[in-house]
Amino acid sequence: MSDHPLTRDAGAAHRPPVVVGVDGSEHGLRVLEWALGTAEGSGSPLVVAHVRPEGLQLGAARIESPGGTPELPDTVLNGVAAGMERREPRVPVRYESLDGSVTDALAAAARGARLLVTGSRGRGGLASLLLGSTSRALA
Repeated sequence: MSDHPLTRDAGAAHRPPVVVGVDGSEHGLRVLEWALGTAEGSGSPLVVAHVRPEGLQLGAARIESPGGTPELPDTVLNGVAAGMERREPRVPVRYESLDGSVTDALAAAARGARLLVTGSRGRGGLASLLLGSTSRALA
């Protein structure tokens, strides 16, 4: 059996995943650590999901409309993935860059999941003063 972290537990791929929403904030990274520990403890795969900002979604749509395929990188998700590779997780990890509203996109990503993990404060400016507004909407 391979020592690569994504192949250590082939059975994990058949278990419902733990899905974690990340936003690139320091708090979001702490939530990711908690979700990883939960996934490893239950032997479930981890899905790290980031909903791209509206500006990036609009930019991708503008590029796509003339017929081109948008290749706009999700820098938040790329940074998270680089950090996770250094951690060498013991379960399979998949990264999903999502479009749409945060609550709709995360709810769709979590269908059939064991657990959806979100933080209580992110980068929402004034909206982030409402403790856990996204979490409450998802619940």
